[in-house]
Amino acid sequence: MVLQRFKYYALLMVLFPMGVYATVFPDSISRLAIYQPNHALQLLQTRAALLQKHPSYNYYYAKAYSNLGRYIESDSIVELELKSSKLKGDSALYVQLMLLNAENKKVLDQYEDAFVSLETIYGYQKRNNDSLGLLNLMITFAEYYRSTHNFSQALSYINKAEQFGNTLGNGFPPLIKTRLMNRKAAIYLENDGPEDSVVNLSLEVIRLAKLYNDPVQVAISSNELGFFYSNKRKFLNKAESYLKNAIRIWDSLDYGIYANNAIHNLARHYIYTKHPSMALPLAYKQMDIAIANGWKKEEGVWHAVLSTAYADLGNYRLAYEHQHQASQISMMNAYNQFNQRLAYYSNRLGLKEKEELLLQKEREVLNTNEKLTVEQTQNRWLVTVVVLLAVILVMAVTAVVINIRQKQVMKTQRKKIDSINQTLTALVNEKETLLKEINHRVKNNLSILSSIIYLKERKGADVETIASLREIRSRIQTIGLIHETLYEDESVDQIDFNQYLKQLCFQIMEMYAGAFDKEVQLEISCKGLFLDLPKSVLLAMIVNELITNSYKHAFKAVSNPIIKITYDPQVHILEYTDNGPGYEPAESNGVHGYSLIQLFSKQLNVRVQNQRKQNFFSTQLIFQSN
Repeated sequence: MVLQRFKYYALLMVLFPMGVYATVFPDSISRLAIYQPNHALQLLQTRAALLQKHPSYNYYYAKAYSNLGRYIESDSIVELELKSSKLKGDSALYVQLMLLNAENKKVLDQYEDAFVSLETIYGYQKRNNDSLGLLNLMITFAEYYRSTHNFSQALSYINKAEQFGNTLGNGFPPLIKTRLMNRKAAIYLENDGPEDSVVNLSLEVIRLAKLYNDPVQVAISSNELGFFYSNKRKFLNKAESYLKNAIRIWDSLDYGIYANNAIHNLARHYIYTKHPSMALPLAYKQMDIAIANGWKKEEGVWHAVLSTAYADLGNYRLAYEHQHQASQISMMNAYNQFNQRLAYYSNRLGLKEKEELLLQKEREVLNTNEKLTVEQTQNRWLVTVVVLLAVILVMAVTAVVINIRQKQVMKTQRKKIDSINQTLTALVNEKETLLKEINHRVKNNLSILSSIIYLKERKGADVETIASLREIRSRIQTIGLIHETLYEDESVDQIDFNQYLKQLCFQIMEMYAGAFDKEVQLEISCKGLFLDLPKSVLLAMIVNELITNSYKHAFKAVSNPIIKITYDPQVHILEYTDNGPGYEPAESNGVHGYSLIQLFSKQLNVRVQNQRKQNFFSTQLIFQSN
């Protein structure tokens, strides 16, 4: 019995945070308008004959539309109802409608109109000397400023409300005080305020709400405190406990949409704490609930959660599919809202009425001209002039109307194109993020493999085995460096070889530092050489073999070893040069490194040409046109 009483009280607090209650309306519809708005609309339509005479009928119609996310239709109903002559300006229902009007305007980014509605409510509270109404209004102003990220103004209103409440003494209701403290904690939470204040305020709200049997405030603060701990990566067990407590309370109150929000925070918590598999069943269950209730926005949110969880589990195919679904739903929601706005504003412009008025004026002018023709035949020339002027006027007005229409159509198309471009940009960013993550993981896996080979190399029994393992490790690190460059660079599909070769050469020099006692002079100039991932790997492997060969064979009798790597973008030739003795092609037959160079060159479609230049031996890689 106590729980049912507080369910009803909680519902009133959600519906009417201003402390103003509507005339009694069927409880089933008032609840459904919030938690099952589609069902509420069906009841309002099927029972119209019975309910439409009730003063609150249109209010709940608008409330259901608002909770469905169809804010334009809701706003239209509210505005018509506010202009109705039957509605008294100082009635509780009028204040309810003004509050819903403010909520709709806020979502539609029309904050100036929202604040006008709140100012109107402020006048009502002042006229009626409603201290509690004014107190609630200050908290509502703070909440609206918080939603616009004007945190300094939001905190200012919260402090004013706190000061005003303290002047009431024992008249400061504990339940309003808990709401005030909860909103203050929310402002600190979003504005990176003092962490101790967020925690202490939330705990105090929970304590007071339990003391005064207000499960709604317990659930709200538990959800926010769990979210805070999870985001800060602190007291993770507490975070999970608070979120589960919020879910339990919302479920006991049948507040499906609020439970959905808390479960979303819990799923994100599992992802943050590296337990994405625990988020999957929650996401699938809640997505089914969202679909069943027609919560399109929440359905998209759960697809996004599934995408993140599958990405963390390494299942990039499912991650991409769910992210694609989330993007599609988000784009469709935005498109539907845009169409609603377009229809609404078109009706407000009243273009059809203007056209009918112009046609009516045109007919009146023509009728007048016909009468003049009959009655004043002697002034035919004057009638002709009047008719011509009228036609010109009509054509001019028509041209203006057509021009307005064309501009509106162009504006609509531009908005649609901008929306599509934003969606495509998001998809491209998503693809780039996934590619960077893949490159990162590939690089890490190659690093692990290189480390294993290095351990084997250190335990090698003979020089030949150690040299072979070092060559294998060099090739693995060459490929790993490619992937490292990709995930660290802004571009995810092009390698700047001028920078890459410098890192590669230093990496090989470091590898041979213990086995080679001479300092090698390195000169690299390869500006303008950019390749995609497959070609980069092939070219990197060729250069790796050339550098390795230089260290192994070219510098034994050279006191001042030099390596030069240059690229000529005009003729597309990369030239590798060292000051070693070089070798004859016949001497290279059967040598593993030379065979790899020939193999990679064919795959890369480059021609290899060796030649002696004074004291240097040159290997040219000539890129062939496709």
